[in-house]
Amino acid sequence: MQHKTILGAREYVSFPELNLHGLLAKTDTGAKTSSLHALNVETKDTEVSFDVETTLGERQRVTLPLIKERIVISSNGHKEQRCVIETYFVLANGEKHKCQLTLRDRTTMRCPVLLGQRLLARNFLIDPSAEFLLGQMDSGK
Repeated sequence: MQHKTILGAREYVSFPELNLHGLLAKTDTGAKTSSLHALNVETKDTEVSFDVETTLGERQRVTLPLIKERIVISSNGHKEQRCVIETYFVLANGEKHKCQLTLRDRTTMRCPVLLGQRLLARNFLIDPSAEFLLGQMDSGK
């Protein structure tokens, strides 16, 4: 059996390609897709541009290839079309994983990152009774 890392209900993650470090991520086995807090999402041809907020509260503009657009059904049953990007993330223990993320305004959510089933099923086991099993992460790396 392949080794799977055990994650708690919440963990810290970084997205080095996006210059985002030490973000709070919620593991959600009830959500199919993973999501990143993004504002002012705009597509042009094969690219998507969006604003992200650093842990210091600063905004920065990011432009990446648009992988696809996906219809996502939210927890309240609302259907929404979202842009999908591909990047990698780093966990607090240093593990690096490739991921696809939908872009969504998560201002009203506690965590700017949601890690969903499609990502979690490949490499992780979840302990919903625990948090931050992989430790803390410096938000300024």
